Amino acid sequence: MTQRKLKVLNYRRARLGYSDSDRRTLEELLRSAYAELPYTGDRKFFIHDKTIQGINHSSGDSGIFMHIVVYTPGQEAPIVPQAETVSQEEIETVESPQNAEFMNGDIMVLVKGDHCFFCVNHSHESYIQKYFIELFREAECGERGRFVRLEKVGDFNKAEVLRRDGIKKIVLNASLYDATFRNIDRNYQNTSTRIVNEMSRYFLSPWVDDGDPFNEDDSITAELAITSKGRIENESQRQEKLFNMSQRLLDEEDDDNYVIITKKDEKIKSSEIVVKDKARLDPFGSSVFYRSAWSALEDFYLSLYHYNLLQV
Repeated sequence: MTQRKLKVLNYRRARLGYSDSDRRTLEELLRSAYAELPYTGDRKFFIHDKTIQGINHSSGDSGIFMHIVVYTPGQEAPIVPQAETVSQEEIETVESPQNAEFMNGDIMVLVKGDHCFFCVNHSHESYIQKYFIELFREAECGERGRFVRLEKVGDFNKAEVLRRDGIKKIVLNASLYDATFRNIDRNYQNTSTRIVNEMSRYFLSPWVDDGDPFNEDDSITAELAITSKGRIENESQRQEKLFNMSQRLLDEEDDDNYVIITKKDEKIKSSEIVVKDKARLDPFGSSVFYRSAWSALEDFYLSLYHYNLLQV
């Protein structure tokens, strides 16, 4: 039986162009554009040497689902000969079949309101924005669709995310300059910088005491990773202690001197939060079956919705 592929599911929030009279969400713009452009050939756009094309889509109560492919027109694919009785062999290239192209990568997307969930395979998330902008231009969606930006979220209830997903690690960091190092107790008041610098004083003192101070543009960055391991029956107590430490950082810090990493590998900073999940999906060649990805994205959306993490 073919093993399912582990893929990352991501979340972003859309910011659209301003219009006094048009307040449509990203989902509403997409539904309108797909109705205006019903054929796959209508949804084919050229970006530099790549082509982005909307192949499949579906609509439901959970939003609009899309399958976007990326390919290079006319590109050949390398193949590996299987003559196993020779000492060396050259790879070869083959042309794509007639009326077809070799796929470079693809992206499965779910949009609900202004919330965008996606799974990328051998591609980059920037193609989603580019595809949306070209789609809205072709469908003449007006000023609202002229600007699309998919942003990491800064106003999540971070404590709720930590409670839901658990904490793997807290990383504190600070950049140490000569002047600030000598005056550490007076100048550093926030939690992360104070902790890291106090622990770094012992290790970095040779730099300061050898009579060769830092130049203004020199810096040394110190990083401290805090984690907790032990017996499984004590996991809830360890999580509570890590949560209390994280809550103090969230309450006190207004810069990005820390990163809190959840058990789902989400990264939480003062200014933003990168929310993601992982799912095992049905393979489809070098990619995954798009309907398997759509189902996982829907579950991801419903999970965030259940925990009230999608409030704008």
